[in-house]
Amino acid sequence: MNLENFCQEFEQERALVSSLATDELCSIITRVVLRILGLDVSIIMLYDIVNWDMVGIAGMGVSEEIVNIRLPANEWPFSELLEGRDQYLIEVDKDKNFVSKINPQWNSGFLLLLPLKDEHRLIGTLILYRKDFSGPFDDKIGSFFRPICSHIAFLINTQQSASLIRWDRRSGRLADQIKQTVELREQTEKIRLRIEQSAELISKTKDKVKIREEAKKLRKESLALEKNVEILRSQIVTLEAQVGDIEKLIFQAKERDKLITERDKLIKELEQLREQIKSSSQLLEQARRIEELVEKKNELSLLYDIAKEAPSFNEISSLLDNVLERIHPFFKYELGAYLISEGGRTFSKVKPMIPVTQRTLETIAEGIGDELRLMGLNMKIDLLAHCPSILSESDKEIQESHSLLTAPLFDQEEIIGVLSISSSEPEAFALSKKRIFDLLSSHLSLAIAKIKLLKETQQELKKVQTKLVRSSKMAAMGEITSKVSHELKGPVGRIIMAISSMKRLSTPSPEKLNEYIDILERASHQTNEIIKNILNFSRSVSLELKLVNVNKLIEEAVLLVEHELERSRVQLKYRLEKNLPPILADPARLEEVFTNLITNAAQAMPRGGDLTIRSLPSPDALGFIQIEFQDTGSGMSQQVKDRLFELFFTTKSNGLGLGLAISKEIVEKHKGQIRIESKEGMGSTFTVLLPR
Repeated sequence: MNLENFCQEFEQERALVSSLATDELCSIITRVVLRILGLDVSIIMLYDIVNWDMVGIAGMGVSEEIVNIRLPANEWPFSELLEGRDQYLIEVDKDKNFVSKINPQWNSGFLLLLPLKDEHRLIGTLILYRKDFSGPFDDKIGSFFRPICSHIAFLINTQQSASLIRWDRRSGRLADQIKQTVELREQTEKIRLRIEQSAELISKTKDKVKIREEAKKLRKESLALEKNVEILRSQIVTLEAQVGDIEKLIFQAKERDKLITERDKLIKELEQLREQIKSSSQLLEQARRIEELVEKKNELSLLYDIAKEAPSFNEISSLLDNVLERIHPFFKYELGAYLISEGGRTFSKVKPMIPVTQRTLETIAEGIGDELRLMGLNMKIDLLAHCPSILSESDKEIQESHSLLTAPLFDQEEIIGVLSISSSEPEAFALSKKRIFDLLSSHLSLAIAKIKLLKETQQELKKVQTKLVRSSKMAAMGEITSKVSHELKGPVGRIIMAISSMKRLSTPSPEKLNEYIDILERASHQTNEIIKNILNFSRSVSLELKLVNVNKLIEEAVLLVEHELERSRVQLKYRLEKNLPPILADPARLEEVFTNLITNAAQAMPRGGDLTIRSLPSPDALGFIQIEFQDTGSGMSQQVKDRLFELFFTTKSNGLGLGLAISKEIVEKHKGQIRIESKEGMGSTFTVLLPR
């Protein structure tokens, strides 16, 4: 690099800028030095030529970041360092306190200080920085850089200092002129004294010639003096104007410093604003991603809820009605419809979220028909017959559907129908919603296949159940026939024996007759119970419902078995709720249940005991009443409890085992429950729950 190279590079850079301030000039110079020498950083430090006690810094690094600060000059003792030198080399790690004032991040490397001088004094310093001791930092660098530094000083001096140098010169001329004015004033004072002396002389002497000559001389001097005074006055006015101009320049320089400070402040604020914009952009991107995740979650939740609820539906129409209801908040459609072909017949349903016109329905039907034809189906579509709210053309302006989503519904691989939603808004359904609608169609196709399979299975199961019931009835009747023949032997035998004994009596006494009559009565009652249980079992349970007073029904049931309770020495205790509301039930069937439970309780206490009957609103089951039958009998084991309501199960030596099984069936027909609590040796409690 030489002066010619530097000047060429500088002029190329300067040509790109229309007007140059001092800091811009310094930035161009440092950029040229940086590029030509291949340095890490180049900096120019200038003494402020208005306030000589301040230093301004302008520099350029490899990142092209401009440094521009102002600090007191006593912190930068360059005049001492460069006194009598062409260069000054600083090792960074040996003088970190000094270097940190320039850049705290420099921890190693070398600084080379080169003086920038005008004719009289040091006006600045060129600072070159490298991280290693290679390149231009050698012993001859001072002499090599001397012409370049002089040219840089000339450029800076020309740009920044011209007006202030003129100020110095004008200030010198002003001082000379002020000095001349003082001298003229002294001369004027001398002439005034001479005039006074001349006046005294005139009064003392009679020599008119001398007086006249002296007066002429004084007049000439006075005129010359007046001219000089006028000249000085005009010069003073000119100088005062120049002083005003200089003051303006000083003010402009101060204002320029303020503007530079404001510019630096604005640059910092701009950088902060850029960072804020960058952060805002990142936040907006995060918000967009969160919105996408929420949308995905809503989509998955919708599909999951529909898939979860689908198995609970037994009819395809109920399933599709529920789906149209569930998807409306997500798709925000205006009209939904489905069409299903099943079992040789076709049915459809329209669900408008707003009232629609006949023409709107016809337009939608045409769109669905086109979709079906593309799928290879030719179905007649009549939406008008299934739409609950149709406006006449005069009631509302016709709004034709601009957006239509249609998805096929499959059974296995066969298309059996379509699901469709529409909106009057163009492009109402985004691509993501179309994808969800297609996935929804796949889920519904699986659910429809399950519903159809369930129906077929239920029909087959019903056939099998009918056959099983028929065969089990026949088997049960066979078992009942065997049990009945066995059970009837006892009472029929006692009846035959009593009749034969009565025939053999020649003169029967009343006591003997009553004894035989009692035997006949008990045997007949037992036979009647066996026949009644057989009849109850042989026919299906059907109810004739009416409002029933449960307490009254309990009392009537007790009357039917009162004789047996007395014979078993059972003490009856009532705990009946007086304000118990009536219930809807079959009184004859409930009376049969109560009679069976009371009879079982009496049979569980062959040596007597207490039977407590209690009625009350159920404390555990809301909307139910509760009837309890509590005995003090021997209780039962867990194995007996597990089988107690099985058909033909009995713990007695006689009996068919039908009473409790029939009672359980009757209670369940009333949509109630029957429960048992019992422990061996601690009695049993039967609880009947019936809905109000």
